[in-house]
Amino acid sequence: MDYYYSAVFCSDLDIVKSSVNSIIEELEEVFPTKEAALETRIILNELLINGILHGNHCLRAKCIRLSVETIGGALFISVKDEGEGIEDCNEPNDELCTYGRGLAIVKRLTDSVVIEKNSIKVKKHFI
Repeated sequence: MDYYYSAVFCSDLDIVKSSVNSIIEELEEVFPTKEAALETRIILNELLINGILHGNHCLRAKCIRLSVETIGGALFISVKDEGEGIEDCNEPNDELCTYGRGLAIVKRLTDSVVIEKNSIKVKKHFI
């Protein structure tokens, strides 16, 4: 089953939970395991929360654009905020780094991550 979801919403952390829950419910048939569903939930949460907190600084007037698509056994997620762009921590393995942990989690759970200014696209294969 192929799936496509696209939404634009204000920077409100309360919306993240309901949006992610809806997406995971709709994708239930696509996930081969409960672990795949949990990993997708974590990826979505981290990307959306990062966009709201760090990109849009929780300003409700700024929007987050989200798209989620499955094609065959692959999941594609794109998140774009209205911020200046993503800064990488100079020391990606530095446990004392105060930012970048969410993206590090996403990188570990996905097959590819492409960051372009204030947009991030990830791909994950289920099979």
